[in-house]
Amino acid sequence: MTLAKLLTGGNITTASIIWSMIIGIFIAVVISFINKKTVGKLVDKLLALPADNEENAVTLDEIGFGKKGSLRYALRPSSTLSSIIKKTEDGRLFIPEDQQYRAEKVYTQNRLSVLTLVLSAIILVVAGSVLLNVLPSFIETVKGAF
Repeated sequence: MTLAKLLTGGNITTASIIWSMIIGIFIAVVISFINKKTVGKLVDKLLALPADNEENAVTLDEIGFGKKGSLRYALRPSSTLSSIIKKTEDGRLFIPEDQQYRAEKVYTQNRLSVLTLVLSAIILVVAGSVLLNVLPSFIETVKGAF
């Protein structure tokens, strides 16, 4: 079997749709990885201080994240992150004690690595190839049933 046949399954239209979806999924994985790395650093810093109440709250500038526009966007009032990291009226940040476990489990960065991205890419390519080579026979089987 040639590489072209393996990657297209013999049907370029189906291959285009499936590979487009797989590329989209991989882009989502990369964005999630970058987001967790960035937000994970912020959460790690706040937990290490500890910034656990309004008195101990700090600004992004004080902890070295003042120039990160992505963090300012992630901390907008309607975001999921804003339910964990609270803001004082003057814009300082803290993680309340009742949210620290959740923050650690959801956002700490030590669980993600470049290996995760590489494995995701490999799994997606294998899944796409298998899907492209199994889908035509599955469609023929279903057609034959009716």
